[in-house]
Formats: sequence, structure tokens, C-alpha cells
Amino acid sequence: SECRFGGGWEAAMPLIERGDAITGGLGPKTFRISDQEYRTWLCVRNWDTSLQVRCGATPGDWVCFKYAEHAQEFEFYGLDQDLRLVSERTRMEADGKAAYGLKSVFVG
Repeated sequence: SECRFGGGWEAAMPLIERGDAITGGLGPKTFRISDQEYRTWLCVRNWDTSLQVRCGATPGDWVCFKYAEHAQEFEFYGLDQDLRLVSERTRMEADGKAAYGLKSVFVG
């Protein structure tokens, strides 16, 4: 019942473009655990229904992962409703992208 996001940054890019992923730097919160270093985070929504459920997320919830630099993989960080990584403005921009994406599908 592991909550994970596979495929690294390559898998994240299309989600970012369609407004279903947001990324940022940990800045002063950058930290190390043994040999792993964490500098960036990724929050995603609506990417894989079965995985989202394992993360304790319902549709539309932002699930956040921290990126392990050496292992080059994302590790579960928490739900954004607890972490508050995604700013209101960024969230609105993502919603706008997602809405525009839906429109362009229907217009086509």
C-alpha cells in the first residue's frame, strides 16, 4: 500500500503542462537524510486513481513528493492540505491550465 509517483521528472512534465502538477524548491527547508539530499518538491493530482487512493487522496487533492537527488526518485511527502506548499496563486494558475486543457479537447 505504498504511496509513490514513478517515472521521475519525465513523468511529471506532461502533468505540469496540463495543470495537474506543480513543483518548487525546498529552499531553506532543503535537508539531508544519511546520503540522500532533498532540494525540490512535486505536488500532483489526478494522475493515477489507484495510487492516489493509496496516498489517502481523493480526486483533485494535491499529493506531494520530495525528490531524492541521489536515488533520482520521488518519495511521499504528504498531502498539500497539510504541507501548504502550493500557493493560492499557483493553484489558480494550475486550475486555469487544467480548464484550458479541457476546453481545447472539446473544441478540437
